Amino acid sequence: MRVSQIRTGVTRQIRYVLSVAVVVGSLVSSVGAQNCPQFAAPVVTGRLTDSRWTDISGLTASRKNPGVFWFHNDGGPGASGSGDFFAVDREGRLLAAFRLDGVNSLQARGEGRVDIEGVAVGPAGPDGATYIYFGDIGGNLYSTSRNELRIFRVMEPQVSLAESDAGMVPITDYETFKVSYPNGLRRDAETLMVDMNGDLYIVTKAPNTGTSTVYLKAAPHSDRSNSTLEKVATLQFGSANLPGNRSATAGDISIDGDKALIRTYSNVFMWMKPTGMPWGDAFASVTPCALPAAQGGGYEAIAFDHTGTYYYDTYDSQGSASAAEPLNFYERADEPPPPPELRFFEVVARHSGKCLDVSGASADNLAPVIQWDCYRGENQQWRFELE
Repeated sequence: MRVSQIRTGVTRQIRYVLSVAVVVGSLVSSVGAQNCPQFAAPVVTGRLTDSRWTDISGLTASRKNPGVFWFHNDGGPGASGSGDFFAVDREGRLLAAFRLDGVNSLQARGEGRVDIEGVAVGPAGPDGATYIYFGDIGGNLYSTSRNELRIFRVMEPQVSLAESDAGMVPITDYETFKVSYPNGLRRDAETLMVDMNGDLYIVTKAPNTGTSTVYLKAAPHSDRSNSTLEKVATLQFGSANLPGNRSATAGDISIDGDKALIRTYSNVFMWMKPTGMPWGDAFASVTPCALPAAQGGGYEAIAFDHTGTYYYDTYDSQGSASAAEPLNFYERADEPPPPPELRFFEVVARHSGKCLDVSGASADNLAPVIQWDCYRGENQQWRFELE
C-alpha cells in the first residue's frame, strides 16, 4: 500500500476531502434558468472570532495559497481598521494580518474618506502573478453617496496553512488607482469583482429601488491613474428574476471566468456566462440561478473557493466584538462523490492526535513531512493506493 500526497492545483475531484462533513439540507431551484448547478444548505466550517473582526464586508479565496481566504473590515478609519486585511483558513483560524500602510490616514491628509467595501483576487498582467484588489467604493461615510472611488491593489502575500501569526505586518508596496462614475453620478457600492483577464466590475447598491448598475473598468490598470467607469448592465433586485432583498452587498467571479455570484442580505444569485460573451452582456441577458443563502446577520461577503466550484459567505456583525461570525460553506449537491481510489483522508497519530502534514503546504519534491494540529488543509489529505 502506498500513500500519495495531494498537491495544490490538481483537479477538483482529487481535491475532494472526506473529512468535510456531509452536507444535508434542502436544495434551492433556479429562478427561470436552465441547467443551474445545485448546492446544499450551508454548513458552518468555522467562526471568525478575533476581536478585530467586527465589520466583515469582503471575502475572497486566495489563489496563491490554496485553502486560504482573505477578508477585510467594513468602513473607514478608526475601530474598523481601514486598510487592514487578514488571512484565515476554512475553519476561521487566523494565519496572518496585514495593513496597507497609509490608507488609514488618507482622510487626515485631506484626500477624502475611506470606505472599503469589497475585495477580489485577480491577475494584474501576463506575468502570472495574482493580486488582491480592495474597493474603496462605499458611500456610508458620504451624505449623498460619492462619485470618485479608489482601488488599492497589492500582490498576494505568501502565507502558510501550518502557521499562525496575529501580528500586523505593514505593506508599503501597493498601487492606488481612481475611477469615477460617468456624468458626475454619485452612487453607493459594496460589490467589487475582478475577471480572469483583469477587468474590474462594480455593482452599485440601491436599497430603496433595487436598481443596481454594473460598471466596468477594463484592464489594464495603472498606479495613480484616474479613469471613468463604463455602464454595462442594470440589475433589478427585488424583482421576479432577482427576488428578495434589494441591496447588492457582495460578489465574485470564478477563477475560470465563467460564473459570477452576487449576494444580497437575503439571497445568493449565480450567472453562468456563455463562452465568449462579455460579462456586461451576460448580466444584462442571462437569467440568474438562485442558490442557497444563509439567513440572519448582515451578509456582505461572498466568494468562490480557489477552484471556482463551491462558495463561502459570512456577515457583518455591525461592530460587535463577540459575534463569532460563521464561515459558511456551500457544497455542490448534484454531483456524485468521487470513486474510492480518488478519496483522501487525514492520517492522525494515535499518541498525539496530530495529523500527517506536508510542511508549509509545499508542493516541492522532497518537502519535509511533519505532524501538526489537524485543520483539514489540503497538505493534510492523503490517498491510499493498493499495489
